[in-house]
Amino acid sequence: MSLVLYEVTDKTATITLNRPDKLNAYTEEMVDEMYEACQRFAKDDDAWTAIVTGAGDRAFCAGHDLNLVVESKGQYEDHGSPTVWYGEFEIYKPMIAAVNGYAFGGGCSLALSCDIRIASENAVFGYPQPKYGAMSLGGHQRMPKTIPPGIAMEFMLTGRHIPADEAARWGMVNKVVSQDKLMDEALRYARAVAAHSTDNLMLGRKSMNMFFRLLGVDTYFNYAEVAHPLFTNMVWREDEHNFLRERNKYGNKEGMRRLNAVWEDLGFK
Repeated sequence: MSLVLYEVTDKTATITLNRPDKLNAYTEEMVDEMYEACQRFAKDDDAWTAIVTGAGDRAFCAGHDLNLVVESKGQYEDHGSPTVWYGEFEIYKPMIAAVNGYAFGGGCSLALSCDIRIASENAVFGYPQPKYGAMSLGGHQRMPKTIPPGIAMEFMLTGRHIPADEAARWGMVNKVVSQDKLMDEALRYARAVAAHSTDNLMLGRKSMNMFFRLLGVDTYFNYAEVAHPLFTNMVWREDEHNFLRERNKYGNKEGMRRLNAVWEDLGFK
């Protein structure tokens, strides 16, 4: 079974993360297939724009599959991330995220990397990595493009979840619709985009990205290649909350419950 689906209709490619039973969480194989799908879209003359979404009705993408992330000597061992390969090549064509549920960690970064975001009413955005004793690499570069720096800092430091309506208020989401209308609305936007001159669309998108680089926003990618090796060598102290240690001791579900209880008591979900 393909973990990432690709199809083209009406000049629009639909790229679907296809692991709904695991909330479309990334595996190493899935990351590779997503990379290939993005390259395919970039070279596909029949596709002028793309919609990125998740299979099922629960999640867009829950980030990395935590069952595949291990603890070794108090350290975090990762299995690769889209964060790094996003910077390896630039797609000039517009991309639209149809966020149909949870968008956490790398899933949130995937949504933010798109040019337009349409969210269902049950969509939720978040970077839970701080709760795991980790850090988000993709969010640092992408959030300042979409929401005020103060809100971005709160988002990153507390690890709290942001529902679709609040995400829309801050500009993270362009429009919120009901779940049953999500793909129709994303396709409506895609058709509007694809109706324009292809060359002008690509030039306009490139010009906007050049402007961000002049502001220094995209210089984050200069750091991304070394960020993961540095990040995966962090060590937790014995008195710090360590999700992987809790998971190994109590199991994945109970470990998560114990971790979240700390912040729920403080009013942060």
